[in-house]
Amino acid sequence: MNAILVSTDFIFSRNIKEKLKSENIHLITVSYISNLHVLFLYKKIDIVLIDSQISQDELYETHILLNHYPELKVLVLHRSTLRIKKTPESDHLSYCFLVPNFHFENLGPLLRWCVKETKHEKSQDVLTFADLTLNRKQHIVKRGNKMIYLRKKEFYLLEYLLMHPNIAIQRTNILNHIWDSNTAIVYNTIDSHINNIRKKINIENKPNLIHTIRGIGYKLGSHD
Repeated sequence: MNAILVSTDFIFSRNIKEKLKSENIHLITVSYISNLHVLFLYKKIDIVLIDSQISQDELYETHILLNHYPELKVLVLHRSTLRIKKTPESDHLSYCFLVPNFHFENLGPLLRWCVKETKHEKSQDVLTFADLTLNRKQHIVKRGNKMIYLRKKEFYLLEYLLMHPNIAIQRTNILNHIWDSNTAIVYNTIDSHINNIRKKINIENKPNLIHTIRGIGYKLGSHD
């Protein structure tokens, strides 16, 4: 069995690697998610382990990348408790949280069980407007056949607009839906995110889909 561990903690990685080696599980450790895609091209990977102590941005980027490989099992290693649960963002992935020591006596059997577990097909939740599609389960956005990379807030903002097509949405509603109520955000931040999304989805002379409604906010629609 081949496994990958995403972690920036050298000691954590070394201990897991030594434990799995004794159980004939080959573990490749990487510190940056940019290395994952290359490994998938040249290695048959059965399971991916993610150290929960990597940054939230890295965790989000890893989540997006791994959703391009739905056949993979993914375990998030947490150092406080042991349980298995599904995530709301991607319920076709299995997430395991492991006990806080470096012995991990049950880690090998757990990996084998997760790999053998029957994969259930899940229906995709896709939002579409014109030739723009957003896959909420896989965090994938396309304009026509072209993949579009969006940052986390940009993704959720576009998702919100796609949920309300041809409706003028007030900036206040966008603010309350996308940003935490305890976060100090000004309208210029929303405008900046909208401009970034426009630049990314208005490709190859395709018509603009996000329109500014003066005095109100924004609307996703086919015409100004």
